Amino acid sequence: MNQVASAIQEKENNPRNSKLRDLTRVPVSKTVEFLDTAFPWLTPNQITALGTIGVLGLAIYTAALERKGEIDAKTSAKLLATFLALSISDALDGSLARLKKAKGEEHDSEKGQLIDTLSDRLQEAFMAWLSMYRANENGDKLAMSAALVSALTNPLSSFFRSWAEAEGVTVPESGKGIFDVFGTRVGKAIAASVKFMPVKKIGGVSIQAGVDMMVAAVTLKVAVSRFKVVIQARQDQKEADALALVDVEEADIVSLEAQPELNDEEKAEAEAKRKKMMIDGKIRRLWLGGTMIITSAMTLAIYNYLKNQHKNK
Repeated sequence: MNQVASAIQEKENNPRNSKLRDLTRVPVSKTVEFLDTAFPWLTPNQITALGTIGVLGLAIYTAALERKGEIDAKTSAKLLATFLALSISDALDGSLARLKKAKGEEHDSEKGQLIDTLSDRLQEAFMAWLSMYRANENGDKLAMSAALVSALTNPLSSFFRSWAEAEGVTVPESGKGIFDVFGTRVGKAIAASVKFMPVKKIGGVSIQAGVDMMVAAVTLKVAVSRFKVVIQARQDQKEADALALVDVEEADIVSLEAQPELNDEEKAEAEAKRKKMMIDGKIRRLWLGGTMIITSAMTLAIYNYLKNQHKNK
C-alpha cells in the first residue's frame, strides 16, 4: 500500500469517526485513488457540485413521475440506485481533498468544507421538497406536515455541532443511541431512500410520513444533546477562569493532573488545534445560520404554494 493510501485509511482518534465511516473507509479510499488517477483534473468541489446538481435533477425527475403516477416497483429501484450513487459523492469529495493534501497539491480545505456544508443542506432541502410534493399529489396532509417539520429541523444537528466546535469541543458524529444515526448526514441519506419508493400506508400513516417524523424527532434529540455540550463547555470555561484566579502553584497542579500524559510541546500543539477548530466552528456556525434562514424560508414558501395549489384543484 502506498503512503498516500495509508494516510487516507489511517484511523484517527477522533469522535467524528463513526462506525459507518470506518466500514466505508477502504472502498471509498480505493475509489478516490482511481478517480484521481483517471481524472487528475477533478477537484473535490467539482464532485460536491456534481452531487448536488444530480440530487436536484433526480428530485425533479421523481416529482414528474409522481405527477404522472408512474412510480412503480421497477421505476423505484432505478431511482434508488441513482440516489445511492449520487450519495456516495458526499464521501468522495472529502476523501479526495485529503488525498490531494497528502500529495502536496494545493486545496483550500476551509472553503471546501463550507461548500460541502452548503451542499449537504441543499440536498436535504431538495429531499424534503420532494416529500412535500409527493404528499401533496396524494392528498396526504399528515405527510406534508411531517416533511415540513423534517425540513425545518434537518440543519439543527449540524448547526449545534459547529456551535460546540466554536466552544472548543468536538462532538461525536453518530450520537449515543442506535437511532441517533438518523440525526446525522449519513442517517438522513438512508432515510431519504423512502422518498423514491411507491407510496404505501401502515395503519393509515404513509411510510414517508413516519420516516420524516422519526428523522425530525431524532434530529431534535441530537441537536439538544449537542446544545448541552455547548452549555457544559461554557460552564467548564467559567470554572477554568475561576481557577486562574487562585494560587498559581495550585493551578499548575490541577492542570498537570488533567493532562498528565502531555508535555509542554504537545500541550501547545493541542491548544493550537483547539483554537483553529474554534475559529472554523464560528465561521461554519455563521455560514450554517445563514443557510438555515434561506432554506427554511424557501421551504415555507414551497409548502404554502403546494397547499394553495391543492385547494385550487
